[in-house]
Amino acid sequence: MSQQFSNYISNNGTAKISGDATLQPINCYVTAVTNHGVDSTVTFADDTELGVLEVPASGSTSFPFPIRCSSFTPGSAKISVAYYVSSI
Repeated sequence: MSQQFSNYISNNGTAKISGDATLQPINCYVTAVTNHGVDSTVTFADDTELGVLEVPASGSTSFPFPIRCSSFTPGSAKISVAYYVSSI
């Protein structure tokens, strides 16, 4: 069973976020995305089956079922991403 809360928030940057290297396999679970600026994106470059998540200006989305990915990259420093890391 996966956990139902987020351990981390990524904000104020556009660096690629990856899971904890001590966990194998490494999985990030994105639970919510908020955009405090103009239209932007969150990309999942290491996961070919995932597309680009478009986040409208001043938009916020929470996911009832988290998005599992290896990594993600906010397209703007105005994007906040709530997520947790797990080996499941």
